[in-house]
Amino acid sequence: MRQQLFLFVMLCVVYNGYAQQQRITNQTLPSGWTFGVNSGVSFVEKSNENSLFRGNSMATQMFGRYYFGNVGIGVTSGIVAGAINNAALNKFLTERKWQQGQISKSNPFNSYFLFGPSYKFGERVMVNAELQGGIFINNPGSITISQPGAVRSLYRFEGAERNLFPGFSGNISLAYPINSSTRFILNTGYLQTKSSVNLYDPQRGIEMATEQESQVKQFTVGLSSTK
Repeated sequence: MRQQLFLFVMLCVVYNGYAQQQRITNQTLPSGWTFGVNSGVSFVEKSNENSLFRGNSMATQMFGRYYFGNVGIGVTSGIVAGAINNAALNKFLTERKWQQGQISKSNPFNSYFLFGPSYKFGERVMVNAELQGGIFINNPGSITISQPGAVRSLYRFEGAERNLFPGFSGNISLAYPINSSTRFILNTGYLQTKSSVNLYDPQRGIEMATEQESQVKQFTVGLSSTK
């Protein structure tokens, strides 16, 4: 949690340094730098036990790009405040033939810092594409399923000690001019990394909490505008 708070504060400092130049999302400065903030929705590839019952959630991204003509370098930081998919969790209970018991849970949370090449083309409609890699701080959340009066839980996972993982992102954005000074932007992206949990599942023979890794795959869609 301390690492996540530190990264969030760092992002705020980076953003506030340029907030006086912009109110909504981004602006191209004379130096060739472009800074911005995108907000949107994060969609999981598939919500089930393998993805730790992750559901759709909100995502916020801050970025900076410097171009040498049409080719440049991009730096991106972001946070994805996750959620548990209750429908996927209830399906899991049905498959295990467990009655609805006591369930305690906490939501996942991801933050990241990435960098990599960026490419733009087009005149009236500007297209930007980039592929970036870097480091993620991943909190998978937790779920505990138990029956009333039972001494031991039926199923449990929680975050392991390790929460730093490599990962990558691919993004494409379309900027459409509304007038001579304003552009409407559609941002789409894909994030992939890993998360580590301590899993306790006696029904499958895991009698002691064992560390296991899970893939984190998310699609993001966001809207913004430039002025």
